[in-house]
Amino acid sequence: MKKITRSITAIILLALGVSNHANAQISVGLTGGVGMPMGAFGAAPTVDFNNNNIVGTAKTGYGGTLFGRYHINDNLAVGANITYLSFTSQAMSIPGFPDITGLFSTMSYSAAVEYYFMTEDIKPYAGIELGFLTNSGSFTQPAFGGSPAQTADVSSNGLAFAPVVGLRYKLVDNLDVLLNIKYMMAFNEHKFDANKNNDMGMPATTFLGINIGVQYTIGK
Repeated sequence: MKKITRSITAIILLALGVSNHANAQISVGLTGGVGMPMGAFGAAPTVDFNNNNIVGTAKTGYGGTLFGRYHINDNLAVGANITYLSFTSQAMSIPGFPDITGLFSTMSYSAAVEYYFMTEDIKPYAGIELGFLTNSGSFTQPAFGGSPAQTADVSSNGLAFAPVVGLRYKLVDNLDVLLNIKYMMAFNEHKFDANKNNDMGMPATTFLGINIGVQYTIGK
């Protein structure tokens, strides 16, 4: 984790050192939105006792991102994001037992680079985010037939990246609204371990995020 954080910091500092542009600006912002699970993360859950495989999956999640940007020039910006999303799990059905339900809590920390194709009030852009993502899952099977409730708490983490496309629109001086779509892909699969008590498998965290928010430019 420390090595990844240092690498992200180094990327940002290197990008900041690229330009001595006299009119470079700093902006901060906040977005909120939805995350639609993709691939194995959004597939049907797996309950296969014969092959020792139990894997939980997610429904649509909700959350937001705090971000900062250093605008090297009118077309290029670098910065950092902190994103949190919460996903309700899909119910896992076991014949004769209550459904297992749960929650995924996903946090990511990433460096970002954005390129703006226009420099007027409307600015479409494309970018890439690269960083570290952790996903924590908590699952519960209710008490049944005299047996107490069973819980499983698992987590996984790994590198993550996301291509992004978006649009910024100037509302007033120093304040923009923005809309973006990103495809987050993390390398953090946790395989079910039958030798661990109350373990649960989790697919790699992959989702399509649709976000809307505001961005304030400092000192413009």
